[in-house]
Amino acid sequence: MSASDPLATALRLLTMRDRSRAELAAAMERKGFSSDEIDQAIRRCSELGYLDDRRFAMQRAQSLLRNGRAGGIRILNDLRRRGIDKEL
Repeated sequence: MSASDPLATALRLLTMRDRSRAELAAAMERKGFSSDEIDQAIRRCSELGYLDDRRFAMQRAQSLLRNGRAGGIRILNDLRRRGIDKEL
């Protein structure tokens, strides 16, 4: 897989830190990938279990609470900014 391979890029971005689907899509868009390439890479990462917005939201909320950086509505706002659906 090369640097121009969307799946390889997505996996590399996810090894740096866990991301939401929206964050991963935005990072890949900045790297010049097309919408179709991004959608395919995101779908594959989800199938492999490397990308999960529910898991990301839980880990992010726990981290913010544990570190005393946010609570309640501030956590919800942080998650919304990161592209997490209100239903999650």
